Amino acid sequence: MSDQDAKAGSPVVLACTVGVLTEVPIMLMLVRLIRSRRGTFAEEAAR
Repeated sequence: MSDQDAKAGSPVVLACTVGVLTEVPIMLMLVRLIRSRRGTFAEEAAR
């Protein structure tokens, strides 16, 4: 791998790393939020 290849690949590596590091906590937060409000959604669906 040449020096040029490493420079070209670095934004891709950064995007993949940052994407995973932000996506996982956000998804966990959304799951927690929805599970905590499960009764509210069920009541609205029953109407």
